[in-house]
Amino acid sequence: MLKRKNLFLVLGMTFLFSITLVLSGCSSEASVEQLQKIKELEAEKASLEQSIRTKETEKSNLEAEFKSLSSKLDNCNQEQEIVKKRLESWQEPVEETKTTNRR
Repeated sequence: MLKRKNLFLVLGMTFLFSITLVLSGCSSEASVEQLQKIKELEAEKASLEQSIRTKETEKSNLEAEFKSLSSKLDNCNQEQEIVKKRLESWQEPVEETKTTNRR
């Protein structure tokens, strides 16, 4: 019987201690400081997301510019090759002045 009383006493004390912790330590509402911190973090998040969008736009603009310049470079290289081939096959004109002076 004494063991039963001790068991109920220990269980009762444990239950009361648990209830006290739950009621005093946990609340279903955020404190004013926590709400303020949440607002600050949301503002920072929005700012960072805007910065990401801006950088992505800059990146795509730079990629488009790179593609354009790369295309122009390819065209210049092709034209340079054409000019080199023409210069290799170019022959100087025959001087007709020497043949006309003999007459």
